[in-house]
Amino acid sequence: MIFNHNHATTRRATRTRPTTPQDEHAIPLQRVNVPVLNTKVDHESVEPGYLGEAHASMGTRRAVPFPPPFSGKARGSSRRIPVADARLSKEAGIIEDALSIITGGWIIPFSVVEEKTTVLQRRWIAWPRDKNRDDPYEANVPLLHISHYLPPVMAEATFCLDLKASFFKVSLPRETRHRMRCRVENGTLVELTRLPMGYKASPEILQIIITSAIAG
Repeated sequence: MIFNHNHATTRRATRTRPTTPQDEHAIPLQRVNVPVLNTKVDHESVEPGYLGEAHASMGTRRAVPFPPPFSGKARGSSRRIPVADARLSKEAGIIEDALSIITGGWIIPFSVVEEKTTVLQRRWIAWPRDKNRDDPYEANVPLLHISHYLPPVMAEATFCLDLKASFFKVSLPRETRHRMRCRVENGTLVELTRLPMGYKASPEILQIIITSAIAG
């Protein structure tokens, strides 16, 4: 999902529908101008007890941030990103050309049209193909506002990220991006640089990222 810089996460569409080929030409994809979430913290401001828990939990939480890669038999989605949408997403830093390593997973790219009282807006969404099936790694937590999960020291994260809305501000580690790939209509293989909307383990992964930063 791509946000405008001044997008209000609490604003809701009156109706959301799949994008038609006509929509792709008539409704431009929303431009994005948001930086990656800065997870650096002032360690002196973190309560000692919380920091100790973070260090103690890092071993187990790092063990399963993503499910194992597929066997290699799975194929990418037949859906491809329109060339114009891919250009905007590259300019925004949402996707990049894939590195020359074996593909470890695919996403299903598509866009939706949100109908609001005064405007139509089209947003690009990426669903990890295998994560939307029965998944033992699915996070079993309620999607509340991020301030419910983070201590006051992470005020910046509380300000700019809402677990209900978008995870595009969370940067994907480079070693995991080969599991988030798709193709552009011209055949170019690309991969996500940020955590996609629709990733069911997003709250868990966000917790790993934040805990990693706090633990140093």
